[in-house]
Amino acid sequence: MKEKGFAVLELLVAIAIVAILAGGISSSFFQTVRVTRQNNDMAAALRQAQNTGDWLSRDTMMGETIQVVNPPVAGAAFVTIGWNQWETGDNHTVRYIWLDSADARYRIRREYSVLSRAGTPLASASTYIADNIDTLDYSPRDGAWKLTVAASSGQQSVLREYQVFPRINADG
Repeated sequence: MKEKGFAVLELLVAIAIVAILAGGISSSFFQTVRVTRQNNDMAAALRQAQNTGDWLSRDTMMGETIQVVNPPVAGAAFVTIGWNQWETGDNHTVRYIWLDSADARYRIRREYSVLSRAGTPLASASTYIADNIDTLDYSPRDGAWKLTVAASSGQQSVLREYQVFPRINADG
């Protein structure tokens, strides 16, 4: 006589197959989540280092005077760059401030101001350009400025180096 339903052996085989598939799927899922988190951390750290390099490079290329404090001191300007606008004589000053953050890493704030030839304030702006900076060195080398910046996010860190050539002054 044939009975309807499944035999115990058939159920055990089906459960074993489902368990193997579930194990493979779950390990793939967790691997994907882990790799995604690492990639996100790497992208965040890289973005901070690149942003620092972009801003400092841009201002250095404009600068006529550049003053640097190495190593940076928390709460103080570590780079001050100045230039006069050729057409108007307005004085532009950019200061990069090295700030402590809660996680033993540093933030960088860019303070920009413009004074007229007579000394009247014309404009000012303050912008946070980077977080999670571990170390930074900005020093003159062979007629250029070398920026070395290390940034971290999560367990990932990056080190970037930039070489920046300042503008050539018309008087020398």
